[in-house]
Amino acid sequence: MATSRGNDYVFDQKLDYRLADVKELGGLYQQVGDAIYCAYFQQVEAADAATFEVLHAERIGNLSRDKNHVYFRQ
Repeated sequence: MATSRGNDYVFDQKLDYRLADVKELGGLYQQVGDAIYCAYFQQVEAADAATFEVLHAERIGNLSRDKNHVYFRQ
């Protein structure tokens, strides 16, 4: 992760948001405002940020849920 000229990057890819705004949720997931991201770049469009949680992040990391869905990312 790096910042250059006011833009934030993960590896060589520019993020659409600032790293300072990221809340790490554990495993592969991040929250930025009301949006949930998987691995920083893939927005989980249907996710409800208010009820989103990562299940067993310390052991699994890619399994999560919200009030309407269960998510498994590879």
